[in-house]
Amino acid sequence: MYLDGDDVVILAEFFQGLGQASRLRILLALSEEEACVCHLEVWLGYRQAYLSQQLKVLRDTNLVKTSRIGKHIFYSLSDHAILDLIKAGSEQVGVQIGSITRPEGPLPGCVCPRCSVSSMTADSEDAAEVFEEGTPIPTYPSREV
Repeated sequence: MYLDGDDVVILAEFFQGLGQASRLRILLALSEEEACVCHLEVWLGYRQAYLSQQLKVLRDTNLVKTSRIGKHIFYSLSDHAILDLIKAGSEQVGVQIGSITRPEGPLPGCVCPRCSVSSMTADSEDAAEVFEEGTPIPTYPSREV
C-alpha cells in the first residue's frame, strides 16, 4: 500500500487532529450526542477559548461538524467510525477509554437553547424564531460516555 504526495499529507493532517489528549476527550464527549461549547466546558473542565481552538482543529480535519440553533453552534462527530479508530488505538497501546458523567437538566448559567428554554416548545414566543412551530426543543439526557 502506498499513498502519493497530497494523499499522504491529507492523511497526516487527519491523524494530527487526533494527536492531542484534549481533542480525543472532546471526540469522546461527542460520542453520544452533539454539544455546545458551554456543555463541553462543564463536562471536560476546559476553558471556552481553549475548547474553541481545539474544535477549530477538529473542524479543519473534518473530525467534527457543526449545526446552528439561533446564535448557538453545536458540535457533533462527522462520522462515528472515528470512535472505532480511537478504540483500536487504545487497545493497541493497552489503555482503557474513560467516561464522563453528564449532569441532568439545564446547566446553571448556560444560555444555549437546550438550557435556557429546555421546557419550552416552538409554540412558545421566545423559541418561535429558532424552531418550527410545534417542534420540541431538544434537551440533554443524562448519560455516561
